[in-house]
Amino acid sequence: MDWDRFLQQLAARGDTPALIEADGTTVSAAAFAEQAQEVAQQARALGLSGRRVGIVMQDSLSAASLILGLTQVASVLPLNPALTPAELRDILRAAGAGLVLCDAPHRALAAQLSLPVIVLGGAMPVAPDLPGTPRFAPGLVLTTSGSTGTPKRVPLRADQLLRSAHHIAQALALGPEDRAVSALPVFHVGALVDLLLAPLLAGGSVCASADKSPTALHDAVIQRGGTWVQLVPTMLSRCLLDLTPDQARHMGQRLGFIRMVSADLSPDLQARAEAFFANTPLIQMYGMTETAGQIATNPRPPGQRVPGSVGCAAGADIAILDPQGQPAPEGEVCVRGPCVTEGYEGSETPRYGEWLRTGDLGRMDAQGYLFLTGRLKEIINRGGEKISPLTVERAALRLPGVAEAVAFAVPHKTLGEQVGLAVSGAGLSEAAVLAHLAGELAEFERPRQVRIVAQMPRLGSGKVDRRALAAGDIASPTAAAHLSGTAQTVARVWAKVLGTDTPAPDRDFFDDGGDSLSATEFLLALERALSRDLPPNLLFEAPRFGDLVARIDAAPQPRKKRRSAAERYVMAATSAWPGERAGPSGLLILRNGDAPGVPVFFGVNDRKMTDELEQTLGQGRPIYFLRSLLGGGMAKIRGEARIAQLIAQDIQHLRPSGRLILGGFCEGAGIMQRVAELLRQAGRGADLFIAVDWEIPYHTPSPLVLIWTNARWFSPFSRFDRPGRFLHDAYPHGAVMHHIAADHEHALEPDKFGPVADMIRRYLDGETPPRFPKREDIDQPARQARWKAHIRLIGRMPRILRTGQVVALPIRVRNDSGVIWPPHDISGIGASGVFIGPRLLRRGPFYPWYRRVFGPRPPIQRMQGAVEPGESRDLTLRLLVPHKPGLYLLRVSMLEDGFAYFMKGWRVGRFRLVWVRRNTR
Repeated sequence: MDWDRFLQQLAARGDTPALIEADGTTVSAAAFAEQAQEVAQQARALGLSGRRVGIVMQDSLSAASLILGLTQVASVLPLNPALTPAELRDILRAAGAGLVLCDAPHRALAAQLSLPVIVLGGAMPVAPDLPGTPRFAPGLVLTTSGSTGTPKRVPLRADQLLRSAHHIAQALALGPEDRAVSALPVFHVGALVDLLLAPLLAGGSVCASADKSPTALHDAVIQRGGTWVQLVPTMLSRCLLDLTPDQARHMGQRLGFIRMVSADLSPDLQARAEAFFANTPLIQMYGMTETAGQIATNPRPPGQRVPGSVGCAAGADIAILDPQGQPAPEGEVCVRGPCVTEGYEGSETPRYGEWLRTGDLGRMDAQGYLFLTGRLKEIINRGGEKISPLTVERAALRLPGVAEAVAFAVPHKTLGEQVGLAVSGAGLSEAAVLAHLAGELAEFERPRQVRIVAQMPRLGSGKVDRRALAAGDIASPTAAAHLSGTAQTVARVWAKVLGTDTPAPDRDFFDDGGDSLSATEFLLALERALSRDLPPNLLFEAPRFGDLVARIDAAPQPRKKRRSAAERYVMAATSAWPGERAGPSGLLILRNGDAPGVPVFFGVNDRKMTDELEQTLGQGRPIYFLRSLLGGGMAKIRGEARIAQLIAQDIQHLRPSGRLILGGFCEGAGIMQRVAELLRQAGRGADLFIAVDWEIPYHTPSPLVLIWTNARWFSPFSRFDRPGRFLHDAYPHGAVMHHIAADHEHALEPDKFGPVADMIRRYLDGETPPRFPKREDIDQPARQARWKAHIRLIGRMPRILRTGQVVALPIRVRNDSGVIWPPHDISGIGASGVFIGPRLLRRGPFYPWYRRVFGPRPPIQRMQGAVEPGESRDLTLRLLVPHKPGLYLLRVSMLEDGFAYFMKGWRVGRFRLVWVRRNTR
């Protein structure tokens, strides 16, 4: 639909009300159409076609309709009259405006703008002498809010405004019976497109609110017949506080819906508001100036609204793209379509090809609903941890009494940035807000201090000025008092670790430049200085100097034995790990503490593994991480038993009853295996043990999930043809086994471990792993003891081999066991040969020597048929010579497929020292 047809339809409605001003003045649809045509005619007569025209007017529906009429002829720049003359001059000059139109109340202001001025109202003005030639397309040029960056000029053509209004009317199912309540300033795209053009285009009408107060909105609905209002969350919160239940109920009975715009609407606030307004549905949408208004919206009932989502695309195509401009599950929201601006004026337009980058972060579900997760420029980078202000703000708003919350980045000496927070509301205290957030957010997401403000600083658009908040002081430090006793010691260690002066009582450790690493260093140094142990979470619970000293003095303790080298090693190694320290020893790191599922206690070797497992094994459940002593040298050799003892005590403290799930990766599984044994001795057996690339003793009392990779030293998949045979006899309490076809160090990466985690989730939640029937009534030690063999090489084995060569090695095997060897399909007996390199023999950590093999798994030559005691069989082994030249030890040995080698020392098997040369052929 074009503008002329739109005006024709309005004219055909005759005396039907179109605009109802705050004072009750009514403009009919026919009168609106006539006025719009007159405005266009006068603009052409004044020579405004193709000119850039600034507008300074009071907020009214008449002013908004005037602006819409002018957009059909000129390029209209609506201005905020609250700006200073100098600011307005800069905007007009930069935009290339040649004329200013104003109403009578702004005559004096307009006279200071150094441009020709036309005062509207009264007689027809005289056409001014305008310099230059017309060069602008008819439409609007609006400025972005500038809440997080420099405002930009956004040109929008007249046809884009009309098209966007059509999208809004269609998405909201507006009709002749709908009357919008307008309380936005005329220089805002929402006042012109959302609240004027869209309702009129749908055959409806608009009434004005006297101001933005809840009472004025109530009066507009009740007295002037409004059927829907458009609010920002701040205004909605004010309504909840200022309106009486009766007023809200009366409004709700009249309103068809409330449209939410401009800022995030938390699901909690949405639920409270809908109940407050007599179950009036809140329609959350998403839009921006660059798209002439709407991008996405939730539907009006009976359509499905999704709390926390801004709805489905309704005005522009939407894509979620990564920093390289490629589709991603979560990333930057990008848009394209006829309503999207062609580009900013005077500045670069961020794009990925045809997609305009919005700067907002989000994701879309399978049904196409868009969820915003933050704004790119607002993301807080705290030492590499990316924190969305939206997460912090939503958590703060869940505290009763908080009307508004704004999170922002605060500079930090070592972390780069940390979280700042300002809240407004009645009866709030900083301590109450911080205590509430401690239960809502992870430690690294929490602000160190909270600023309580009467009202937030705002831009002309009404949005919160985040840059003003970030630039303000968050706290007012007081002078340091005279220190004595404990305070002197704490202050001395504080100043030494952080390199600061003597702290005042309200100085915060983390504001002074502290981070997780220096926090651990500080506590360990403080323990030495005070000759006592301190709770590992003490500094996170009391980061301010005065509170910290008080906490230490309030809980005197006798001198204790200093932490062992192993404890200090684990504490230092995990000092920068995100999460909360848990348990009396503080050696465990908790992630997902608020999740409802059964917790998992898991040993790992580094922080990367914690991040990977949180995405897979930790989905929907708390997960406690223990850092193994891998790389700890003597601390590992002497301290593993001590660490296992402390962790067993911590688990009893943290999880005194309920299902107990333990596990670990490699060395982490080894130490958790010790923990499981200590708990069993205390009468608390594990309900499930998860081992990744770690051998668990046979006949363990816990059900097992065994996960193996291609690791040559760890995995039975690298040593046996049929590794699953041992499940039948080795683990009578139940076990399952999974193979990840990857190298040892990549086992926990989400794309590899995720499918395994999904498969074993039912065992985490209570299902018992299957118990396999025993093939033979014999335990594993007896099984290994009964096999004895003598191996002899037939013929001469070459001492010099070539890389990549395939060698046929004939051997003769004699049964020296004194018992019959059953056929291979029962016994699993066979022979294999491997090359062991000296480099692998020297390489640590010290694993059993028979694991130190080179190259791919050799095939196992099976014993066909039963073998009587003393009987011999001839076999031929086919061996692949290593691809690297050097000295190797060739080992030929007997094994039971899936269980073990026949090894009790160096003298079992046959060995030959060989030299491998490069194959030049």
